Amino acid sequence: MVKIFLAIMMLLASNAAYGAGETAYYLSLDGIYLSEAKALKWNGIIYIPLRTVAERKNMTLSFSDDEKTVTLNGITYTGGDWFTLGSELYFSLSSIEGSLPFTASVDEGRRFVRLVTKKDQLRRDERLAGTTRALASAYGTSSASTTSQSSTGGSGSCRIIMRQEKNDVSHAVFLDGAFLPGARTLTRNGLLYIPFSAAAEKKKLFLKYSQSSRSFIIGACEYQHIKELSFVQEGALYLYRDFVNEYFLVTLDEARGAVKLASRNDRLSAVEKAYDMVLDGKAITAAKAISYCDRSFSAYMSLTRTKPSGSMKSGETLMLPIAAVALAARMKFQGSPRSHLYLLDGEEYRTSSIRIADSLYVSHRDLEDECLFRAAIDKVRCSIKLDTVRVVIPRQADIYLDSRYNYGPIDRHAAAAPPGAEKTVQSLAKYLASGAGNEREKARAIFWWIAAHIDYDVAMYRSRKFGDLSAEGVLRRRTAVCEGYAALFRKLAILSGLECAKVTGYAKGAILEKKDESGSDTNHAWNAVKIDGKWRLVDATWGAGHVNAATWTYTRSFDGFWFFTPPDAFVTTHLPEHRRWQLLATAVSKAEFLKLPGKTR
Repeated sequence: MVKIFLAIMMLLASNAAYGAGETAYYLSLDGIYLSEAKALKWNGIIYIPLRTVAERKNMTLSFSDDEKTVTLNGITYTGGDWFTLGSELYFSLSSIEGSLPFTASVDEGRRFVRLVTKKDQLRRDERLAGTTRALASAYGTSSASTTSQSSTGGSGSCRIIMRQEKNDVSHAVFLDGAFLPGARTLTRNGLLYIPFSAAAEKKKLFLKYSQSSRSFIIGACEYQHIKELSFVQEGALYLYRDFVNEYFLVTLDEARGAVKLASRNDRLSAVEKAYDMVLDGKAITAAKAISYCDRSFSAYMSLTRTKPSGSMKSGETLMLPIAAVALAARMKFQGSPRSHLYLLDGEEYRTSSIRIADSLYVSHRDLEDECLFRAAIDKVRCSIKLDTVRVVIPRQADIYLDSRYNYGPIDRHAAAAPPGAEKTVQSLAKYLASGAGNEREKARAIFWWIAAHIDYDVAMYRSRKFGDLSAEGVLRRRTAVCEGYAALFRKLAILSGLECAKVTGYAKGAILEKKDESGSDTNHAWNAVKIDGKWRLVDATWGAGHVNAATWTYTRSFDGFWFFTPPDAFVTTHLPEHRRWQLLATAVSKAEFLKLPGKTR
């Protein structure tokens, strides 16, 4: 009864352990990984699956619960700490080392047990067993300790046949029916290894490894190199066939001397794809971008050591290895291995990011929003073309408010937008740009239309329950707060062929909370748009109207001052989070900004 209770408890514990990977230990025998079973740790004692070990060594095995004996290759061992679980016989590590012909070493960090056969003892035991069998045959007797037979009740035995591939056999590799040139399998110690790097490259999987590295990365999961599972040879990563089965179904065609791989699309869809990068016409060879999808991924046999960390929105987005991109752009990059904050040319950024191993990947959308790089993505070829957006700080004489420019015709064109053109952001951008003769008039048409059609949502601002502030949401609802105004202006500008950034920062205003007057938090958003090679500042929110602080009512009132406002005037009321968007030769500090008098809303 005690034995049965222990077996039941062990089964429950092992099931839980296998799920969490806390009490299961990986196992190798004479340098060969045993994929079909694991060692178990119970009450601080490690137990070895002796039946599996015997199978691999082509040994006979029998055991008797009643007599408390285990017979291995004709030699009977009495006592010891062992139990049965299903068809497996678990033998304690200390009992094995004390009697059976094996030595063991345990790597607690990797949860790995390595067994090595004592060849001298094994040969001695085999001679002893042979003598015992000869004596039994001569006297016409049989013994449970000298024969291998099936039995019932409390005892059982098995004859083990070990199946392995032939060594030094190499096969051609086919992936989804197509031949992979130059890819051949390898066989080591009877185990089949697949050139996984060739298959990953064909499927554009994100794969990172090196000859000297102790680990390799597939998608967003990092795996420790284990001798019996993986190795790098001649620049290619080889993985044991059972590992590869997690991504591709492996079929061995002995008749044709080939291994066929079939993509497991349900698994591969959750693995990050690798994108080639080109920056300003030059290829970035040091790293690849990844198409990251925020989905859970079950790693093979819980070997995953590191999963991506960071805060990401759900759904697929393209992530760029910011350190490699910055190096190619000749920008100074500073980052911490444990932080998602980073510095580019001394400016601090807090963008959506994930960390895989020691590399930080940043959303390409955020880099575009910061107007650092512009991206053109080719999903079919898995490539991304980046162009550096260089912020040129102009001289003060180059920044001016051209009040003499005649905006009348383009303003009237914006006012005449038909209802059909205002249904989508794309159709509206197309209409507004159609009446513009240059980049300046494109920006003006957008500014005028927003001021004439979008009302400030006072209720949303006061409740702090911000809904959909995307360009599409604002156009549909026709109300917004500053974030929505800036998003709509930027989307219309980009669709019109303009370079445009959304700028966040601190703004002075009558309706702002007193606690914000310290300038410690950002409370406003506006835009910077590049016109004829120079950046101009635009605040569509303040250009559309103002809020009465006493009655909390909004009045639509067009104010063209906030279109292409001179930077030295703009900075008296708007302090951007990143000082480069001040567009001043000498940046203004927060303390100086708070002292400046300025026109407010």
